[in-house]
Amino acid sequence: MTRCRLGIEKVIEQGPAGTRRIGLLSNQSAILPDGTTVWQALRNAGFPIVRLFAPEHGFLAAAQDTVPVEDTALEGVETVSLYGVRKQPAPEHLSDLDVLLVDIQDVGCRYYTYLYTVAAAIEQCARTNTEVVVCDRPNPIGASIVEGGAVAEEASSEVGGYGLAQRHGLTLCEFVRYLTREYVPAAPIRYAWMDGYTRDTRFEHTGLPWKQPSPNLPSIETARVYPGTCLFEGTTVSEGRGTTRPFEIIGAPWVRAEELRDALSELLLPGVAFSTEDFTPTFSSFAEEACRGVQLHVTDPETFRPLYTGVHMIIAIKEHAPEHFSWRPLWEDPSRSFADRLAGGDTFRRLVDRGAGAEEAYAVLCRGGEQFREARVQALYYDYAEGGL
Repeated sequence: MTRCRLGIEKVIEQGPAGTRRIGLLSNQSAILPDGTTVWQALRNAGFPIVRLFAPEHGFLAAAQDTVPVEDTALEGVETVSLYGVRKQPAPEHLSDLDVLLVDIQDVGCRYYTYLYTVAAAIEQCARTNTEVVVCDRPNPIGASIVEGGAVAEEASSEVGGYGLAQRHGLTLCEFVRYLTREYVPAAPIRYAWMDGYTRDTRFEHTGLPWKQPSPNLPSIETARVYPGTCLFEGTTVSEGRGTTRPFEIIGAPWVRAEELRDALSELLLPGVAFSTEDFTPTFSSFAEEACRGVQLHVTDPETFRPLYTGVHMIIAIKEHAPEHFSWRPLWEDPSRSFADRLAGGDTFRRLVDRGAGAEEAYAVLCRGGEQFREARVQALYYDYAEGGL
């Protein structure tokens, strides 16, 4: 097996000659094949890093989701948080830089906030005419399959925006190409593409190690189910946060695990099997309470459709215990649901409440998908072989 060569490896091999002051947008998940963090490798190679920029969860990727992160310093280097009092660098954070280097591990799903942090930084770099170098990494759930639809512009947020489908099928560099073609004025941008990567390369075939990019995405298996089971963040059902299998385990104290497993198994959903699971989440819904539920097991990554599966699971659990199932309110506006933010509007939630079938509810989440696919094609760099729904 030929190992995939990361974009950042090319940057490091070229060396720092002629390079001046660098800002690095990254976190501890950006590692080299030998496990060295990128920011340390750059410093060891003599690159003059004067400022770090951190996304959600902080530069050390240790803070829980939605927790604001403060500015700090890491080994004497100023670290500016882009998930707290600000969402993008201020002009003064860029004024003394010659280049912003971006190397961060995305997870292939529009709910994940790192893409929006990169977009906001590039938008500011366009205003300040700061050069950006974007280093590519594999899409951990594959770059050939697209699933889902787009959020309307008026309903966009940092978990749904820029016309992205839930499973977008882009690498980071391809996302930036898409972004600057469709939405954000381009800063001076250079791309460090990968070698040895194709659209259908599964992460486990890249020869690269996986380091969790945030506390509740510990494995490739978690990343695979995330575009679907993240929908449970919009409910009061636990998505297993704080367990060893977040997003792979779904349940609540009131779930009758065997009944739910049997109901889901009878659906014969492609590429996935279900088992019962007893667990105690340590964060979010039912924290520190004993729960019962199911665990997803992806048996065929090629046929598995996470969003399709997640919709069926939402409806199955609501039908399983309608007296207990409820939607999670937005923390800043309890009259609205976080499910509406994930779905890009209230139609999905209202359909589920009305007793609509999974196919109808899924179709709502896929609206705008064709427009995204058409726009996406123009941004693709690696050999193109489209799949998906």
